[in-house]
Amino acid sequence: MARRPHDTIGDTCRALRAHLRPRVRSRTAIPIAILIPLSWLLLGLVIDRLIRRLDRLAASVAERHVTNKEPIPVDDVPRELAPFIRAINDLLFRLQASLEQQRRFVSDAAHELRTPLAALKLQVGNVRNIAKTLAVKERLDEVDQGVTRASALVQQLLKLARYEAAASPAPQKPTDIGLLAHECVAAMVPLARSRDMVLKLDAMELPLIDTSPGDLKVLVSNLLDNAVRHSTEGGTIEVRAVPQGVDMLLSIMDEGPGIPESLLPRVFERFYRVAGQEVEGSGLGLAIAHSIAERHGMALSLRNRSDRSGLIAELRIPERPARRA
Repeated sequence: MARRPHDTIGDTCRALRAHLRPRVRSRTAIPIAILIPLSWLLLGLVIDRLIRRLDRLAASVAERHVTNKEPIPVDDVPRELAPFIRAINDLLFRLQASLEQQRRFVSDAAHELRTPLAALKLQVGNVRNIAKTLAVKERLDEVDQGVTRASALVQQLLKLARYEAAASPAPQKPTDIGLLAHECVAAMVPLARSRDMVLKLDAMELPLIDTSPGDLKVLVSNLLDNAVRHSTEGGTIEVRAVPQGVDMLLSIMDEGPGIPESLLPRVFERFYRVAGQEVEGSGLGLAIAHSIAERHGMALSLRNRSDRSGLIAELRIPERPARRA
């Protein structure tokens, strides 16, 4: 049977395709084999750049101080995340406004209470002078003690509001930490004697450092007051100020009941009192001390003693050598 012309043409085409197929495959496979890893490399570079920008943003947010009112910058963030960052900035702004309103309320309320409490205390003293019976005088003494506690609470509230609302730390000047600790201990002697307690101070000669002595004195005094009030009568409180590495370490060790480990993270909260410890106080001393330490870049911590019952308050002060004139 004779082959038709189109059969011959078809055979020729099939033969040509079979001949060209290996060459086409090789010429197509080589560019694809090169483009695939290049595409992965390019994609990896894009993702790495994106991740690095997000890491910088996360680090910037993590390093922000709680008092920083500047909005989170959106210049170096991916375009898709910019609306999210702006929403966070808006939330932070509203939160800061709410906190500022709360601080103003506390400060204004404390200011308004201070004057009538002082007048009430004066009137109690006047009435006591004309009281004729012992029973009346005893009742007046109870009223006077209540007014004194309320006045102390108002003063603590004012201090807390001032330290939390301050935009920046108080001016710094060369300060002798050992001498400052000595002054704080001396001021606490009357209260310690009333509880038959001994105050010991170990403050070796230390170099002057730039800090805010007024704020630091309030901080140390609050820690000492807390130690004296919570220690058992007749106990000993040790105060030490020594260099440690590049920092200075001021520690106060008491002989009180200590604090359960699970409750230690809460001791710096306002008005927090450990259950079972019926100690007179406002519950604001440690909160004020923590606020001052945080504002000045110091590290304040509390831990239980390992040698006996008691608490150790440690204040780590960054060593900033005093500038010489």
